[in-house]
Amino acid sequence: MSRYLDVIRNKDISDVKDPGADIDPAGVSLWVQVLTRAREVDNELYSKLMYIRGTGARLVPDDRTGYKVMPIIDPTGKKGWSNVEEYASEKWCLQSHIQELSKILMEV
Repeated sequence: MSRYLDVIRNKDISDVKDPGADIDPAGVSLWVQVLTRAREVDNELYSKLMYIRGTGARLVPDDRTGYKVMPIIDPTGKKGWSNVEEYASEKWCLQSHIQELSKILMEV
């Protein structure tokens, strides 16, 4: 947990680590690309994506947007969001960065 908080606070960002690797191992490569690009563009966007991914999100291919961020649902809340409503109440934090995020998702 401490390592994760250091990354969020930008104390140690020499290497981007995927905070959701244990939840969605298949998505690690894409998420590292997205997180690396987000860190280059805006630290706040990077921090918010770290939170969303770390709690439980995957990238799903989308014809229109390249990829879209989708929640991973785990009713226990241990390996994802407890339900769609919980994710919906938290994903708003990305709204102020929608243009930057959309561009990143098209580029990866």
